[in-house]
Amino acid sequence: MEDVDEVGNFKNHLVGTSSPIAKKKYMYNESYLRYGFTFFTCHEGVSLPLCLICSETLAAESMKPTKLARHFHTKHAAFSKKPIEYFQRLLSSSKQSKSLLEKYSITSEKYQLASYEAPYTYEVQ
Repeated sequence: MEDVDEVGNFKNHLVGTSSPIAKKKYMYNESYLRYGFTFFTCHEGVSLPLCLICSETLAAESMKPTKLARHFHTKHAAFSKKPIEYFQRLLSSSKQSKSLLEKYSITSEKYQLASYEAPYTYEVQ
């Protein structure tokens, strides 16, 4: 006979199954650059692997050397002979592009805000 609580849910009598399984979280390591990967931190504070070659973002669980290597060798086999310096240049280029994009998007936001404020100040006067 199975135990059922008053709501109709089955009661769990197994030892250790009431708590969620703790997963090991992998952090980014500089050695992952040899597979063409860097990382970025999403709004939830989780580090996600980012492929510098195809700009594909993988799941947080993929922050393992074996999974990064599998992506690299299956999708970018032509880059397997590239030296680490090639990926370092890709990374620095990516960072420069990001900072340039952020600079212009902030400027654009200021102009957009000013365009909203201008009609309002005209109405008030």
